[in-house]
Amino acid sequence: MESEDRSAAEARWLKLTRESLPAVARTRRWPVVADHCFQRIFLDNACDGVWYDRIPARPAYAHADRALLDRAIELAKAALAGEVDLAVLNRRSLTWRRKTNGPAQRIVTITWSVARPAASTSRNRCRPGGAKNSSC
Repeated sequence: MESEDRSAAEARWLKLTRESLPAVARTRRWPVVADHCFQRIFLDNACDGVWYDRIPARPAYAHADRALLDRAIELAKAALAGEVDLAVLNRRSLTWRRKTNGPAQRIVTITWSVARPAASTSRNRCRPGGAKNSSC
């Protein structure tokens, strides 16, 4: 792969992800059919994590270092040849993205400006079923 020039490698990448893979996706019952999904899957797996942690700009294939682009192309070719399981690669990619972007990783700060009520006449009003809550 190193022997072909950069523009030829990028052209091969685009042909694989925009034409060859989408053309067989439905008949192989793959979980994705869109070109950008194939690009996400192969770039993430070539990076062993989300590609935008390793590739500085978009489009990713144009800014990936050559070794990384070559790994992504080899994965795409292997998927097309039936040598790797695209569904497994997709699940890995989605797992990495949930760990990076998922709800558990988002930090939300909420500022409350509601004053706490004065001493309550009912000690059990905070929780249903009468359980006491010391923060009431």
